[in-house]
Amino acid sequence: MNPFAFIAATAKGARTFLSATRKPAGRDARAPFFLALAALLLSLATPGPAFSQSIAAGGTLSATPLLPGTDGTYYYEGFDSANSRYVFISTTGTYFYVDSGGNTTVGGTIGTVATASPYRAVVQSGTTTFQFYNRNAGLYTPVEITTPGGVISGTSFAPRGGFWSASDVTFTLDGSADASGLWIEGYSNLTSATGAPADVADPVASVVSGSTYYYRHNGADTTVVTPAIVVAGVTVRTSSTYSLASVFSGTNVNILSPVVNNSSRQALSIRNDAAVFLYGGTISKIATATGEASETFYLVGNQEGLGSSAHFHGEDLAIITSGTALEAFNLGGGHTTADLYRSTITSTIYAVNATTNHTQVFNLNDQSGLGGAHFYGEDLAISIDNSNNGAVVPIRVFAFGYGANTIALKNSTLTSNGKGAVFRWKTSEGTGGYAGGNEAMHDGNTSSVTLENTSIFTTGNYAPIFQQTGRFGSATVVGGTLSTTGANSPIIRLAGANDAQDEARFTGLFTNVLLEAPNSSAIDLDINVRDSTNYGEDGGGVGKEVTTLISTAWDLVFQSSTLNAAKAMRIATAGADNSPFANETKLTVRDSVFNGRIEMLVSGVGTGVYETTGANLRLKGERSTFTGGFYLTGTEVARKYHEAELYLIDSFFGTEGAPAPVTMENRGGLVIKFDHTPMVGDITLSGSTRTYLDLTSSPVTGSISLAGTALLQNSPGLDLNNRAATVRDSSISGGFNLAGASSVDLTLTGNTTVSGGITATDAATATLRFKDSSSINGGVTLSGSSSVTLVLSSVDQLTGDLVVNDRARLALATFAGTPISLDRNFDLGGIWSIPGKTTLVGTLDLTSPLATLSIVSAAKDSLILKSGLTGNGRLDIESIDGALVGAAEIHVIRDETNTFVSGTDRPLILSHPVDYGLAAYTLENRADGAYLVGGLDRGSYGTAGAAVLNTTALSAQDYFSALEPLQRHASDLRDRAAAGAFRRANFDTGDLWVQGRAVDTEVDRSNPSLDFTQRTLGITAGADAHYDLGTATLATGVFADTATTLRDFISTADGRTVTIGAGFTALWAHRNGLYASGLARFDTSNHTLDTHSPNNALSADYHTQSGGIALEAGWRLGHDLLSFIPEGWWFEPSLGFGYAKLAGATYTTESNRENNIIDITLAGAKALQYRAALAVGYKLDENWNLLARLAYANVDASGGTISGGGVSNVATLLDGARYEAAVGVTRRVGANGRIHLDYAYTSGDDYTRPYTLTLGYSHLW
Repeated sequence: MNPFAFIAATAKGARTFLSATRKPAGRDARAPFFLALAALLLSLATPGPAFSQSIAAGGTLSATPLLPGTDGTYYYEGFDSANSRYVFISTTGTYFYVDSGGNTTVGGTIGTVATASPYRAVVQSGTTTFQFYNRNAGLYTPVEITTPGGVISGTSFAPRGGFWSASDVTFTLDGSADASGLWIEGYSNLTSATGAPADVADPVASVVSGSTYYYRHNGADTTVVTPAIVVAGVTVRTSSTYSLASVFSGTNVNILSPVVNNSSRQALSIRNDAAVFLYGGTISKIATATGEASETFYLVGNQEGLGSSAHFHGEDLAIITSGTALEAFNLGGGHTTADLYRSTITSTIYAVNATTNHTQVFNLNDQSGLGGAHFYGEDLAISIDNSNNGAVVPIRVFAFGYGANTIALKNSTLTSNGKGAVFRWKTSEGTGGYAGGNEAMHDGNTSSVTLENTSIFTTGNYAPIFQQTGRFGSATVVGGTLSTTGANSPIIRLAGANDAQDEARFTGLFTNVLLEAPNSSAIDLDINVRDSTNYGEDGGGVGKEVTTLISTAWDLVFQSSTLNAAKAMRIATAGADNSPFANETKLTVRDSVFNGRIEMLVSGVGTGVYETTGANLRLKGERSTFTGGFYLTGTEVARKYHEAELYLIDSFFGTEGAPAPVTMENRGGLVIKFDHTPMVGDITLSGSTRTYLDLTSSPVTGSISLAGTALLQNSPGLDLNNRAATVRDSSISGGFNLAGASSVDLTLTGNTTVSGGITATDAATATLRFKDSSSINGGVTLSGSSSVTLVLSSVDQLTGDLVVNDRARLALATFAGTPISLDRNFDLGGIWSIPGKTTLVGTLDLTSPLATLSIVSAAKDSLILKSGLTGNGRLDIESIDGALVGAAEIHVIRDETNTFVSGTDRPLILSHPVDYGLAAYTLENRADGAYLVGGLDRGSYGTAGAAVLNTTALSAQDYFSALEPLQRHASDLRDRAAAGAFRRANFDTGDLWVQGRAVDTEVDRSNPSLDFTQRTLGITAGADAHYDLGTATLATGVFADTATTLRDFISTADGRTVTIGAGFTALWAHRNGLYASGLARFDTSNHTLDTHSPNNALSADYHTQSGGIALEAGWRLGHDLLSFIPEGWWFEPSLGFGYAKLAGATYTTESNRENNIIDITLAGAKALQYRAALAVGYKLDENWNLLARLAYANVDASGGTISGGGVSNVATLLDGARYEAAVGVTRRVGANGRIHLDYAYTSGDDYTRPYTLTLGYSHLW
C-alpha cells in the first residue's frame, strides 16, 4: 500500500466526519461516518504494516502506525523509561532512540510484545520496556513496566496519531491517578520552520511544500521534535484544511473511572483533532472525594491554540456521573461535537464547592471561538439528581460559555431535582464580578437550544428550565412538555445582568408545547438585585452602577402551545436610579392558550433599589386565549416607567369561568388594542398610569374604573389602515367609575354600547364621544368636583336619569350642534353645561343653591323646560351668540309652563356678572323664563368694552394738557424779559430748562360703565435761544417730552399709555408787555389694556400718533404801564388757540376665549381748543415771585369713534368746556437759575383733575 494512501483516506474520513457533526437536528449522523469508515477500511484492505496487542480483559486493540519516515518506513513511538529516552520502532523489526539532545542511536531488533497490560500498550525488547502514551497529555513522569500485568497509575490508554479500534474492552482508571480512562489526542504544539530538510535530524521533520516544515515539540523541549500527520501537498492549518490526527472506534467499550480525588480526571478525554466513536458500553466516573471541576467526557478542540477540533459519537451507551462538582460532558476550546443516540445519562450531584459554585452537567464553552461546541442527543433519558447536597447549592444541567454553541435533543426526556437551571446562558459581570474560566463578556455569538418532542421536568425550587443572564441565546422547541413544580422555578428565566456592562438577547420559538409551572411564573424576566444564593453565580440582576448602555432584547413566540402557570409572565426590573438600562420584550402567541396572569412589577422593594428605565412589553396574540389578566405597577422615582402593548386579534382575553382583569397601579403605560377579542374582567387604573384603548368588535364584560391621576384615552395617531383608534362595535357592560383626579377621553363608534352608566366623583374628568349608533345605557351620576362631557350623535344614545351633585359638572352636546331633547328627569346639584339648544322633557330639580345652569353660548331659547323647574340655583353665561351680542334683551331660558317664578321671585341668580365681549347684562326672572337684559343697545358696556372705549377717551384733552408745561415755561421767559435779564451788552442769551408733572384725572360720566381714573407722570426738557431786538426779545427753542399714563377701568380692567413727543417753540415779547407765542408738537403713543378677568379675558396692544399747533397772545400789565397797579404786581390777560390731529388705528384683541378676539377700528379725530386766561403775579423781593391763574377752555372734537365687537362708530372722545385754577411760586437760584412749583385744579364737563403738580427749573446762559 502506498504510505500516503492511508493518510489521504484518513483525512478524507475526518473531513467527512466533520461535515456529519454539523448535520441538522433530527437527521441521522451515522451514515456519513460509516461512509468514511468504509472508505478507510477499503484503504486498509491491502496488507501493510500493522501493530496489534491482546488485552487481558479479553478484547483486542489495533492501531495504524504513527508516521512514515523519510525512507517510507512506518514507526511506532514509545518511551524508554530506564534510559529516559524516546524510542521509535520500525515495521522492519529495528528501532532507534532519540535522546533529550536530539541524538539518534540505532538499536537492535524488536523483542517480545506484552500481552497482559490492561493500562497501556507496551513493547518489550530484551529487558527494556517501551510504553506507548501521549507525553503531552499531562503525564510527564513515566513509570517503567518491569513485568507484564503490573499496576500503572495514570492513563489507561492514550494513543496518538492514526486510526485505533477496540471491541469488548474495559478501561479502568486507577483511583489515585491524575489522568483519564481513555485519552486520545491528535496534534500537539504544532510549529513551522523553514530551511533545508537536513537542518533537522531525520526522521523528525516532514516536508510539506518547498522548504516549509511542520514538527511537534516534545513537552518543553523544543529541540526534540516529531512530525505531524499531514496531507501531502497541502499547506496545513493556514488553509483551514486539515486531517484528523487520531480516531478511536470502539464497540462494547467500557470506561470506568472510580477516583478518590476529583481534580483533572476524565473518563474519556478527546483533544486536538481527535475523534471517538463508541457503540454500546458504559462510561462512568464516580468520585468519592471533593475537588475542583472534572468531567466524564472532556472534548478540547484547540488546547494548543491551533484551531483544531474534537468529536464524539456514541450510541446505546450508559453514562454515569456521580460525585462533587462533576460534569458529564465538557466541550470547548475550538470546534467540538458530541452526538449521542439511544443512551442514558445519569448524574448524581453531591455537596458541590460552595465557593466557586460552578457545577454543570453539560458545559459548552468554545473559549477560542473557532467553530463552537455542539451537543446532539436523540432518544436519550437524562436524569439529574441534585437532592443529595441538601438542595442548597444550585447547578446547571446545560451551561453555555464562549462561542456559538448548540444543544439539540430529540425524542428525549430530562428530569432534574434540586436547585439549578436546565439550560443556562451567562455573561461575566465585568470587573469585580463573578467572571470564571468558562464565562465571558458577550462575544457576538449566539448559543442555541433545539428540542424536538423532548420533555423536561424539574421538581426542585429555584430550578428554571431556560435561564439567561447574558449573551445572545435562542431556543427552538417543537412538541414535548416543559414542566417545573418547585417554587421560583420559571420555565423561562431571563435575567440580564445590569452590572455586566453588556447586552443580552434571547429568541424563543415554542410550537405544540405544553408548558406547566403550577408554583411559579412560567416566563420570568427579572432584572433585580443578584440572587446568587438561589440561582448560582449567574443569578443575574444588578450589583453595581455602570455608565455603559445596557440593554436586553427578548423575543418569544408560542405557536399552538398551552401554558399553565401560577403566573404566565412576570417582568421585574431594578437598579440604581441613574443606571442606564433598556429592556425590550416581544411576546407573540398564536393558536395557543395562556393560563396565568402577566405582570410587570417593581423589584428591589426593601433594598432601596428600584427599576431604572423600565421595561417594554409587546404582546401580539392571534386566535389565542388568555386567562389571569394583566397587572402593571411602577414607582415615581424611576427614570422611565414600564410600558406594555396588548395587541390581540381573533382571541379571548378571559373567559366566563376564568376572567382576565387588567390592573394598572402607581406608574406605567399600557396600550390595549383588541380586534374581535372579547374580554372578561374589569379594567382598573390608578396612580399616574397612562392607558390607551382601541377596541374593534371586542366586548368588555366588566367595568372600567379609574382613580388617582390615571388617564384613559384612545391611542393617538392613525394605524396602518389610516384609521383612528376608537372603541368600535364593542361594549362595556359595567360602565365607567371615575374617582380622584383621573381622566377619560374616548371616542365610541359603530354599535358600541356602554351599560351601567357613568359614575364620577372627586376631581375626575371624562369626555365620551358617541358616534354613529353608539350609546350609553344607564344614568349619569356625578359628585365632588368631577366633570363629564358627553357628545352625542342623537338623543337616543343616552338613557337613564341624570344626577349631578355638589360641584360636579355635566355637559351634553351633539357633533353637528343640533338641538338636544332629553326625555328624562334631571336632579341637579352641581353644574349642567349646555353647549347648544337643549330641551328637557322631564323635570329639572335644583337640589342645591349651588346648582348651576351653565349656558356655553347664550342665545334665544338655549334651554327649553317642558316640565318647569323646582328649587333655586344659578345661571352661568359662558359666552353669547355672536349674532346677539349687544342686543338689549335675550330670552335664554324658556319655561313653557309659565311658572318660572311661581314659587320664588328669583329661581336663578347670576353666578358671576355677564360681561362678554364689549357688553354687560343683568338677569331678569320672568314667568316664561330667564332673560339677559342690557347690552350695547342700552349702553351696558362690560369690563372689556369700557377698557376699549376709554383708553382713548381723553386723548384730545391729554394732548392739550401736555402743552401746559410749555405755556408755563413761556410765562417764566416773560418774567425774565420784564426784569431785563435778557438784555446784556454785546451778546444774546439763552436758557436750558426741565419740568416734571403729575396729573390725576377722574372721569365721571352719566353711564357708570364708562367711568375710569388715570394718573400721568411726565417730564419735559428743552433749550432756548434769546435774541435782543432792541424794543423786544425773541426766544426760540426745542423740547422733548415723555409721559406714562396708568388707567383703572371698571371691575378688574386696567390700561397704560406711554407717549413720546417733541417739538419747537417761539416767543416774541415787547418791552411794553405785549407778547405772542406759538408751538408745534408731535407725539407717538403705545396703548395697552387688559381686563384681567377669568370670565371675560381680553387684552390689546396698539399704537397711535398725534400732532398739532398752539398759538397764544397776551399783554402783561404792570405799574410801569398802568399806575393804578401797585408796584410789584402784574396782570396778564391772554387768548389762545390750538389744533390737534389724532391718527386712528386698527387692532385685534387677544383672549383665551375665541369670541373675545375682536377686530377693533379706532377712527382718526380732530380737535380745536379755544382758551382764555388771566394770570396775576406778585414780586415779593429779588428772589421770590407768586403766580395765580384762572382759565377757561373749550375743546371741540370730532371723530375718534370705536367700531367692532357689536358696536359701530361709538363716540368716545371727551370734549367740551373746562375750567382751570392754578397757583405757583418761583424762586431765584443763584444769578441765573430759577425754580418753580405750581398746583392746578381742573373741572370739565365729564371729568375733573383734582391736581396737576408741576415742578421746574431753568438756567440762563
